[in-house]
Amino acid sequence: PAPIVDPRSPDAPNVGLLGVGAEAAEHAATSAPITPAGARSAAEALVSVPAVRAGTADATRHDAGAPPRRARRTGALPASPSAKGSAQESAKAGAKRSGIKIYRRVRATGAFYYGDLRAYADVGGGLEALKAPGAKGATQDFAEASALYAAREAFYRAERAARAAGAASTGAAAPATEPVRLGPFLAEHLRWKAARPHVRRGTIARDEHCAKALIQRLGNPPITAVTPAVLEAYVERRAQEPGVRRGKTVAARSIRAELHTLSHAMRRAVMLGLIPSNPVRLMMSKPPIPTEEAVYLTDEEAARLLAAAAEEDAYTATFLETLAERRAARDAERADRDRRRAEQAALGRRIRGRPPRRTVTAAGAAHPPSGGSASACQAAASIDDRVPFAHALLATYLYTGGRSEEVRGLLVRDIDFVRERVHIRHNTWRKLKRDHHERSVQLWPALAEVLRAHVAVLGIAGDDLLFPSPATGRMLDRPGKVLARCLERARLSERHTSRRVTPHSLRHTFATALLQTLVPIAGGGWAVRSSFDVAKQLGHRSSKLVDDTYGHAVDAPV
Repeated sequence: PAPIVDPRSPDAPNVGLLGVGAEAAEHAATSAPITPAGARSAAEALVSVPAVRAGTADATRHDAGAPPRRARRTGALPASPSAKGSAQESAKAGAKRSGIKIYRRVRATGAFYYGDLRAYADVGGGLEALKAPGAKGATQDFAEASALYAAREAFYRAERAARAAGAASTGAAAPATEPVRLGPFLAEHLRWKAARPHVRRGTIARDEHCAKALIQRLGNPPITAVTPAVLEAYVERRAQEPGVRRGKTVAARSIRAELHTLSHAMRRAVMLGLIPSNPVRLMMSKPPIPTEEAVYLTDEEAARLLAAAAEEDAYTATFLETLAERRAARDAERADRDRRRAEQAALGRRIRGRPPRRTVTAAGAAHPPSGGSASACQAAASIDDRVPFAHALLATYLYTGGRSEEVRGLLVRDIDFVRERVHIRHNTWRKLKRDHHERSVQLWPALAEVLRAHVAVLGIAGDDLLFPSPATGRMLDRPGKVLARCLERARLSERHTSRRVTPHSLRHTFATALLQTLVPIAGGGWAVRSSFDVAKQLGHRSSKLVDDTYGHAVDAPV
């Protein structure tokens, strides 16, 4: 390689912009013949060249006899703000012409420079902070950032040349790289996302469902073949497919969720240098989500729903008792039949009738059969759908305004009966989507009475789930089934009212009721509760979403 020229020397080519000289770096990376050791030593020499800050007095020793204009440019005389600005602008313009990709990130402590070296991803390049040796963070000087960028680029070029020279010396052909395909990349991306903190299981389950829909319709092409035109054709076909609800096509919200899952994966592919840009962001149009007014229940409808939930609990208690009696009778009958068959088998008699449901060993021990009957599976599903605490569950939704997973993941210790607070926070059963979702809301007297009776009946305490599934003991999987039964009993279902009420609709009901509630003020009298206070109780950072979603409740009578 050619000898390294001191970047501070006036004879160094292009020293004003790059600090190390673009021509010297190019020559060091491409001059032949070259050996792997020589390339690495040249790269190390380039990287070890100290970067020069514009405006330091150290650069004046090369230009002691220079005219004042030259001295001001090199730092002997203080430069005026306009001169500094013009130098920075000329340096940035020169960097743009040279193809240097340097980005500026503004932080609270200042503006820092980063380099985009993903073109050298095969030798370890990526998005890198441009920091001098021994520095803790990226540099804030553009001239120094340019020098550091050129040094890193020269290092990667030399490393690439060294690898090519090593392959040529051994006579081995360059390994053919297999294209990264969509299916394996999405699977790996979801595993990476699941390992991140504060990512909920529900988010991963939704992304897995969306990824499955994408793979079924797009196939398993290379990720470089997933272009904006391909995605727009996918959206057009997907919008014509029949949806889950009878007589309707796939909702725009579902298609947007699939595109969001793909966009997050493609953003990571861009970060890894696998593709140049995110195709989802380059789409000309995406299916618009229709704006719909929030579905909520009135006070009278909420009271009817809670009354129906109490009736559902009474029916469920009877149902579970009857189911337990039937199971006990069936188990006793099976045990008696197995005992008689074992006695006849011991006597050597032929057993007539249906084959035994259990395998009897020589020692007379009975083993349960593999699998389960259809009636047993239906009974397990019925138990999970018919919980004995529908009234307490729906009352918690209505009186706390919590999201579905927030309510289902409540622990007994989250209910503070002394201070009359309900704490919504992270626990081992579920994670909150955002840190600011962690909050404390008021425990209303009506809800406190219901939850005291609920805790006493189930005999739970401490870190136990407040609403455990009767079938598994874990979090409830289908609270919508419980709500649907109560809505049907209260004649508030979609069949009766032409609107679809979900657990999230009970959150809307809570917010609407708060906005229509008067609160006492310090000077005496009453005032309507502010939307900011409602937003804090709902777990929002600002009141904008409350104002946009619940505009119907602002002008309603209190």
